[in-house]
Amino acid sequence: MKKKQNIITFIAIAVLICALIFLGVTVITRIFSLTDLHAELTGTLLGTIITAIVTVLLLKGQTEIEENKDIGIHIFEKKQDVYFDFINTLENITQDQRINIPNLPGYIAPQNSDEVNDELQHLLYQLGKVQMTATKETSETVTNLVGQVLGIMNGKNPKLADKYSKFAGVIFQIVSVLRKDLYSTKLNSNEDDFTAIDSNLIFETLQNAGLNLQQVETNEEILANYCDLMVAEFKETYHTKLTHIKLNFKETNSLEAAKGFLVNKTPYIQISTPLPNGDTFDFELIRSGCNQAGLRSKWGEHQANINPINFVNKDAAFYNFKSADENGRKQIVKETLAACEGLEELLKG
Repeated sequence: MKKKQNIITFIAIAVLICALIFLGVTVITRIFSLTDLHAELTGTLLGTIITAIVTVLLLKGQTEIEENKDIGIHIFEKKQDVYFDFINTLENITQDQRINIPNLPGYIAPQNSDEVNDELQHLLYQLGKVQMTATKETSETVTNLVGQVLGIMNGKNPKLADKYSKFAGVIFQIVSVLRKDLYSTKLNSNEDDFTAIDSNLIFETLQNAGLNLQQVETNEEILANYCDLMVAEFKETYHTKLTHIKLNFKETNSLEAAKGFLVNKTPYIQISTPLPNGDTFDFELIRSGCNQAGLRSKWGEHQANINPINFVNKDAAFYNFKSADENGRKQIVKETLAACEGLEELLKG
């Protein structure tokens, strides 16, 4: 900007010097008489003033256009960086099908300084960066879609094609929203150019690729699902807010508990519920195949009529649970807890 102003000043001085030289030459050579010179000079000055004003206005307009263009390019490049970083962050967080959050069961501490300590916090910062560069509508839409992505990622959907088509469908919606914010202009405003690929097309693509629609659950995943359903049943039917999973009396998440129980041969899994009186009610799975339930302070007085599922030796009850759909599995868990006599009164007390 300063350089352009210096150029304009130089041009003005040069024009003034040339004009003075011209006037001196005309008087000396008597091209004009002094009488005519006044009229000629007046006309010339008026023309020069008008030309100078027009030139200044044109240069000013051109300067503003170039400055706005430079700002627009800078904003566009910044948006690109932020949006690509955001997609990369979302990919890294969803790779392992879980969100790593300190002080929650299953948290894995970073092994080096390059790893993210709190993935949810990191994702929120990335959403903040999106909000810095995107419109309010774009930010709200992307935030809502991110919630859907995390919901699909944490879901217990046994169908691979269904899960990944929904997952890809939402990811592509996010990309579509960000792409529209980047590239949509008055000259390119066709909505079809910014529409995400239909998730049904992705589903068909996965089918055509020969992907097995029914996910083959590992034994650890089956047991983890059983534990999760147990916790959910305690909370929904018996209104226990603090029910959680323990592996040999140490709090953890369902999948870690299942791996420890089946792979590392840790002897016990507890579905543990703290009571207002300070005691704890535990529903305990034992590697021998039986289940026990009762107050930890009176552990010798176990509840009767508990239908056990042997996740180690895989008895008929195991295969019955494995083959059931999600509703069927919920019903098995519901009946198991309902068979614990006096459980509801105990938890209320």
